[in-house]
Amino acid sequence: MKLQRQIAKNRVVLALPVALLMAANAWSAKQDTDYIDENGSSKIASNCLLLDQKYLNDHQNQINTQSECIAVNEELTYTGNFHLTASNVIFIIEDEAKFTINFNSQSDDNHPIGVGSKTRSGNIKFFGQKNQTGSLILNNTGTQYGRGLSAYGDIQIYGGHITVTSSGKDAIWAQNNIEIYGGYVSTTCTSTSTKPVYVGIKSETRNINIKWANSFYANSDSTTHGALNIAEGLILKDESNGTYSNSTADINNAIKGKTLTPDYFVQIVTNGDNTKRAIINGNYSGTTTNIPQGTEVVSIDYNRTFTAGVPSTVVLPFSLPSGSSVNAKFYYLQEVVQKSDACAWKATLKNIGAGNLPQANTPYAVLTEEGKLQFNLNGGKATFQAPNDLTTSVSEGKWSFIGVYSYKVWEPGDTELGLAYAFAGSNEAQIAKGKFGKIAIAADAATTGYPSANPFRAYLRKKDNTVKLQCPQPQAVLGQNSAQYSISNIPETIDAEFVDETENGEKTTFMARMNTRTGEFTMLPNYDIKGRKVNASSKVRGAYYGKKVIKQ
Repeated sequence: MKLQRQIAKNRVVLALPVALLMAANAWSAKQDTDYIDENGSSKIASNCLLLDQKYLNDHQNQINTQSECIAVNEELTYTGNFHLTASNVIFIIEDEAKFTINFNSQSDDNHPIGVGSKTRSGNIKFFGQKNQTGSLILNNTGTQYGRGLSAYGDIQIYGGHITVTSSGKDAIWAQNNIEIYGGYVSTTCTSTSTKPVYVGIKSETRNINIKWANSFYANSDSTTHGALNIAEGLILKDESNGTYSNSTADINNAIKGKTLTPDYFVQIVTNGDNTKRAIINGNYSGTTTNIPQGTEVVSIDYNRTFTAGVPSTVVLPFSLPSGSSVNAKFYYLQEVVQKSDACAWKATLKNIGAGNLPQANTPYAVLTEEGKLQFNLNGGKATFQAPNDLTTSVSEGKWSFIGVYSYKVWEPGDTELGLAYAFAGSNEAQIAKGKFGKIAIAADAATTGYPSANPFRAYLRKKDNTVKLQCPQPQAVLGQNSAQYSISNIPETIDAEFVDETENGEKTTFMARMNTRTGEFTMLPNYDIKGRKVNASSKVRGAYYGKKVIKQ
């Protein structure tokens, strides 16, 4: 048995005598476990049965538990029937977990997961954690009996990756409603029975309601036992970009065998308590770009992948309530000037300051602590704002930082070509032709694609062609001759200096460089006052770049 478990970010160490007692009595740890609830908020579930491989091995073929909370946080495999007898159960699939249950059912009452019984109703809710990377895989290999996931009540799915297959009866079955509010759901039934017909997902007496799903697959329809409903305003698309909504004719059969994903820009989802949450597609490339201005939401899920510790650009269409927190630092553009010792531009970006929140419709550079930008509203409501001027101008109006809320493409004839940078560019000097340091169109762009920017990003643009570097003659630069100072040696980047300032005026800084064609940052090394290289993530007060003192 593992003596150490990861709960949220804190490690809970079990004392050795307790661990030995657990081993002797074959019961698994009871722990508090964090999860994302039905409103998109972070919650803690108390006294969860935290499964481990020893507990599963000690309960061969059959597990019966009255626990109202089940959690899994590692890779586990079980062969048997998992029967949950409490009236209301929550099942938490933690990030990075993978729980596989295989069972060859020989009875209608046995399933990889069964909740309640014919004489007692049982409801189950599935939750994930903030990154939604945990998986639950259920396989019923019996050819006559049982299902994959069965509940004599309601089934509600809010998160996690849930894959269910059954060669016996229905893969997912509920006596009452099946409701999907999030997560990834795949359900397959391979039964050849024709009377009755068994399917991928079935509600015996109520409905199947898709409020939202990151991905949904059913190899067969829900049959006449349960009407399938797609939430109002939700559009799902298949692999061939076919679209489906609640107005789609014969929706049960129309979705059969298709993997559906949401086609959305900003989606407002109604929670179980009638509050609203927002889901934002940071990689949207469609044409519908409606901002639901004035809408208040209790949580925001921003679907975009970040690289922790590496800056990116962002512009937000909402304001955050007082008391909110964000797992990132936000920097505004302060100035763009020519570097004093080089023929190159330098952009300075300054932290908005501790305790300050990012403002709506304002472009920023952002430095995340992890792979996803998280907004904790702490019980408040964020309000979507009407899009207005998304531009910040600096350096006497010579440079502008511009946010975009739609998928932007620079095609031939665009007036910004030669002026716009995928955040920043440098060294146009003698070659200000839009080939180096600026957004440029490749010779084969008609087939490979034109330069573009996804929504909720920002890019840099200079006022006009009068904004030029004042550079020395090529042969005078750093003692290089003309051949060395050639076009091929001129970088396509601008150095960006990110400044954090403490309350007493002390400054720390780090340097990054963004490639103007890819829009990606590369971190540059920092140095301390003695010229020693300092890790970019170092917490040492007073960092220095290029052996030049930054702290003042």
